[in-house]
Amino acid sequence: AAAEITLPEAMELAGRQSPGIHRAESVNKETHWRKVEAFSTFLPSVAATGTYLAAKKYVLTDVVIGNAPAPVAIPAIVPTTSFTLTAQYPLFEGFAGTLRYNAAKAEERAADKELGWSRFETGRQVALQFYRALASATLQEVAEQNVKLLEDHLRDVSAFKRAGVSTNYDVLQVDVQVTEARSEAMNA
Repeated sequence: AAAEITLPEAMELAGRQSPGIHRAESVNKETHWRKVEAFSTFLPSVAATGTYLAAKKYVLTDVVIGNAPAPVAIPAIVPTTSFTLTAQYPLFEGFAGTLRYNAAKAEERAADKELGWSRFETGRQVALQFYRALASATLQEVAEQNVKLLEDHLRDVSAFKRAGVSTNYDVLQVDVQVTEARSEAMNA
């Protein structure tokens, strides 16, 4: 026997497992981060670099001092470590950043509406299928009751025939109705 489920449980389960809703949620999150990225054009950019000279090979400069017989080699001063920090802030970029940010906000609003529509549509589809299944079960019960009623009627008509009140035609007519009702019960 199948486990029974209520409509709110079915809708909640479909909301958690629907690929359409998951896709819409993913697009919604992506557009939110695009808006954050578009806003970043209004912020300054900072870049830091650093270098370190591992192999220290100094440049030597020969200097003649006074009456010295040979020049003296003096090493040049070379820094072994250097750091650079660069900051930039765009003062005017032709409103391109503003337009990108407005477009990103519009995309985010559209993604929110798509997510809402996807949830609504999934909920309506689940409700439709739920009520179709419920109607099918009710139709099955009605068809089974119809078969029982017609079988009782067939027994009554057969008894009337034995008593001489009904004819073979009456019995055959009810027998055809019972057969049709059984066929409908199997199809329901």
